[in-house]
Amino acid sequence: MEVHSDPFIWGDGEGLTFDGVGFEDCYRSIVFVSEIERQSELAIKRCRFLLPSQAAGPLGISNTGSAIQIEGLEGSEVNALLDSLDIRPSDQLFKGSGITVYARGNSINSIPAEVHCEIRGSKIGPSSEGSYEVDGAAIEMMSSLRALADVKLVSSQLLRCHGDGLIGESKGVSDHDTDSRCVLTIVGGMAKKNGLAESTTFPRLSQTGYMESNFASALMGADFSNSGIHLAANEYGIWPNVSFNQFRSLENGVHGVNLQSTGAYEFKIGFADVDVFSTILSTNGSYAHGQGTPGHGFYALMDKDSLNADFSRALMRDNLTSGARVDFSNHEEQNEKTSILVFANSVFTKNLGLNVVADRNRAPLVIQENSEYLDAVIQISHVTIVDNQSPYAVSVFNNTLSTQTQTDMWASGSLVENSILRDNGLADKDTSFYPEPNDPLWAAIFAETYFSNLEATGIANPGFYTTDRQNLYDDPQLRPLVFQGIDFGTTIPATPSTNPSGLSPIGDRGRLPIVSIVGTLDVRGSPRNTDHASFPNFENLWTHDLGAIEVESDE
Repeated sequence: MEVHSDPFIWGDGEGLTFDGVGFEDCYRSIVFVSEIERQSELAIKRCRFLLPSQAAGPLGISNTGSAIQIEGLEGSEVNALLDSLDIRPSDQLFKGSGITVYARGNSINSIPAEVHCEIRGSKIGPSSEGSYEVDGAAIEMMSSLRALADVKLVSSQLLRCHGDGLIGESKGVSDHDTDSRCVLTIVGGMAKKNGLAESTTFPRLSQTGYMESNFASALMGADFSNSGIHLAANEYGIWPNVSFNQFRSLENGVHGVNLQSTGAYEFKIGFADVDVFSTILSTNGSYAHGQGTPGHGFYALMDKDSLNADFSRALMRDNLTSGARVDFSNHEEQNEKTSILVFANSVFTKNLGLNVVADRNRAPLVIQENSEYLDAVIQISHVTIVDNQSPYAVSVFNNTLSTQTQTDMWASGSLVENSILRDNGLADKDTSFYPEPNDPLWAAIFAETYFSNLEATGIANPGFYTTDRQNLYDDPQLRPLVFQGIDFGTTIPATPSTNPSGLSPIGDRGRLPIVSIVGTLDVRGSPRNTDHASFPNFENLWTHDLGAIEVESDE
């Protein structure tokens, strides 16, 4: 491998390619800035970046930069491929970030820039446990001044960075700059053990003079959050698409995924299409636990903004507080936006419900607002929520109201179907939903709950929970499931081969789902419409098991 120890290599033009090169003790190993109104190509393959060592000090080399810096200027298009890279600190804490990607114009009237960056099969972080770590983020990305930053992350590892595994912001700078966009696509790979220590630095893209831009208003405003993935949108910037596919965000300090948006009623939704597919968000929140703050598998804070998100075949388990939580705040009366949140073929289990006040905040799935002007369509289909340390399975409430009289949080189209929402009890509270019976919001939720296995004991009067709409209250007879090395908890219905003394009452008990993203596969990717010989088909019609797990014919 050819080795470079130059302060940095500057690229400004049509293209730059490196293959099989080692970069050592470099402040900024590669800086690639496109020319205005040009199309440029950058390819870096099979390269190792050893971030500045203590020995580099006498050379005047700082250790606060980034290994690779990519910037798209006004009217330019940059296409970058970063393939099979190894970016790691050497013999001291690296106080910068691994890769920075920035798309910007020169003013709000400039021709938009586009940066498309694919990072494939790469590892950013220490070489092993106990090695020196990255104080910033593995990846920073940002768009401003009517530009597009598009990052695709494939089969890559973001490991042990103090700030975040990945931090990104879409930031317009005025009400004339509403076209700043970021797009993030993650396929495979993981963000693991990020944010376990407090970062002593700030994002590189928040610091004047680091990038070529001198527009202070266009610098990143978001700060590190000690999470696996942290994405932010200000009121003029948007993320039109964010996709997590077969991704794992594990053991991060605060949240597995953290979305933040500050919107305004007259502008577009900050996060209009978030897809969480076949993804595991697990064991997040250890740093938050020490700070006395919540830590969730997935967390979204939408200030004056809405959120559209689909969770399909997701596993959220062992997180400090909730598996998923969405907070809406400060919605205005003139805000006509509606949020759509869909959960299908997913498992919430063993989440701990810690570091929050009030039982309703302990639920593994929490959706909360603190205003009176939010419309939310919430759909829960073929979801298993069991064995969490919470009085409730699902908690939907308005934080500003003493009684839950507002039903707009359960707008037309909301429903629960074919799901298992039980056995999450603490003390004498063991109900499926918050709010509890007698509140109008509870009545609205229960009126649209179909073919589901519910709990109705504890302080809730069982008389309120009825068998209308084919809901049932029997013990589901679930058994532990480990599939292809993944522990799904106690979630699979019992059959004679797994429990000779009992048969689960939820086998072949569901209806044909109304929620379209349920599709034909369960959370494991196994066929959904399996007619197990041990289960009688409900009303001789359907063969769907309740919950996220479909028992296969040989189980």
